[in-house]
Amino acid sequence: MTTDLFRLYTAAEARQTILKRSPIGEMKLTPTLAKGIERVFGEALSLETAVGRILADVRERATPPCSIGPRKLTASGCPRCR
Repeated sequence: MTTDLFRLYTAAEARQTILKRSPIGEMKLTPTLAKGIERVFGEALSLETAVGRILADVRERATPPCSIGPRKLTASGCPRCR
């Protein structure tokens, strides 16, 4: 079973909820998110460090984030990966 680290919204959901969501910089590291980050990276990391690693890998490989590594990120919401 895979779990998305972040909620993926449909276009309709995004339009209806965008003003109600917390800004990304104010996201809290919940226990579920911490477990997901540890599962993906093999160690406990802060949100900032995890995102930094993903961005660095995307820049280095020039690939979409959902295609990095063997099932590191779920591709369920990514039209490029279907």
